[in-house]
Amino acid sequence: RVVARLKAHGDWDGVDNGALYRDEAWEAARLGANAVIIDSLAESTAGGRLIELATGWKQQRVAWATAIDIPADSQRVRLACGTKKTRGPPHVGGQ
Repeated sequence: RVVARLKAHGDWDGVDNGALYRDEAWEAARLGANAVIIDSLAESTAGGRLIELATGWKQQRVAWATAIDIPADSQRVRLACGTKKTRGPPHVGGQ
């Protein structure tokens, strides 16, 4: 079953793709999901980078995902990842 649609974002030069994916996985677990389907990742274009250089406006990376719950897999995930209370979110800017 679908639990939530997730969005993670951060500064283009300060956050890598792995941090965005970890943030989405943590948020999915917090909401009770045990799996994440990564939908898309959008990065700044060359024009966006030029605007950032000229104006100082930070460009963003944005990742979209769908959090789902697979009941038959719940126990395995809890054992592998711990409970919601034992893990904290990774640092990703501005969510």
